[in-house]
Amino acid sequence: MQEKVGLYIHIPFCISKCAYCGFYSQPIHLHNPKRLVEALLRQLKDYEGISKNVIARSGTTKQSSLLPQNRDCFAALAMTKCFKTIYIGGGTPSVLPHELLTLLLKKLQQFLPNIEEFTVEVNPADVNEQFLKTLKQYGVNRLSIGAQSFAESQLKLLGRRQNPKQIAEAVKIARDVGFKNINLDLIFAIPNSTMESLKYSLEKAVELSPQHISAYSLTYEKDTPLQTAVEAGKIERIDEDTDRRMYEFVIDFLNDHRIYQYEISNFAKKGFECRHNLNYWANGEYVGIGPAAGFYYNGKRGLNIADIAGYIKAVETGKPVYNEIEMPDKIEVACQTAVLNLRTMQGIDIERFKERTGFAAEDLFKKQIEKNKKFGMIDRSGGRIFLTMAALPIADSVLCDFASID
Repeated sequence: MQEKVGLYIHIPFCISKCAYCGFYSQPIHLHNPKRLVEALLRQLKDYEGISKNVIARSGTTKQSSLLPQNRDCFAALAMTKCFKTIYIGGGTPSVLPHELLTLLLKKLQQFLPNIEEFTVEVNPADVNEQFLKTLKQYGVNRLSIGAQSFAESQLKLLGRRQNPKQIAEAVKIARDVGFKNINLDLIFAIPNSTMESLKYSLEKAVELSPQHISAYSLTYEKDTPLQTAVEAGKIERIDEDTDRRMYEFVIDFLNDHRIYQYEISNFAKKGFECRHNLNYWANGEYVGIGPAAGFYYNGKRGLNIADIAGYIKAVETGKPVYNEIEMPDKIEVACQTAVLNLRTMQGIDIERFKERTGFAAEDLFKKQIEKNKKFGMIDRSGGRIFLTMAALPIADSVLCDFASID
């Protein structure tokens, strides 16, 4: 069993769907959020009760065959206190009614008291002092604030509820309440944006002194309003060359302000890298709770039912909550590990890679390394294999080479 395991909880609610969002979420007014939170808590309660029964019978949590198929992983983990990080995302977790959010946080604190990093995503429009005090009271020590842009016209195009003033107010309230680890999400290459408007957003973000910034190029997900508008010719995408220049500008600007790039889209002050996400990029194990939440544990990788009603019904009836599951073989695990490792500036640690996968990275990916090194996309130094700066803007195409072995 690994020393650190992450717990992700997906809150699939929002006030209204953002124009670009491809994550599974539904407007909260169409559902009963109480039932969803009860389903999450039902899982937590069942896991605890089941694992205690196993301990009473066998003196160990390793006899997972005694547990229902969709619960064995979590039960073993909970009792051995392997969880080190929690991340509540969505959707928009901050749209949950205050009493339901409080209930969820309280139970999590009781059940998993030794968490090192506990992140909750919030929309600036939902932030108030009482809300943030509740988060802090129940162990949340990191906020991820969905700023996206500091240009009001861009926020409207994206379908965001907040305005630039609310972003600054949210950060101020968080500081006043006592949060010392704040991330701001930003999006670049938004239609009609310019290098000047990007610089303005970055300047405004840095003025707020966040510990972490996530900056993503706008993606056009299938069946989203934004993609539909592009296909109808109502919106024009930023061209690839400008997108690349914007990305390179983001890297240089944030590095110059001592917010250093440590992953393709993530930047942090020293010591504030997101531990939960670092576990993902190490191909570490994690458990996912909630509709559409993914998981990777005990050799199984899967995805929960991407349907609120279906998920709740599965929990209530004790049936499996996932609808997709795979058991990657050793080669597939090695490829997945390489792809995820290469997303970080540290890249593949050759020694650790062999310890984890059993393969020597330089032998397994000899062709891929030679090909990309020839074009200046891959480098090797200090026992690491990593992407060069030239490769970052086209990282996906490079990573594809490591996704399988011919």
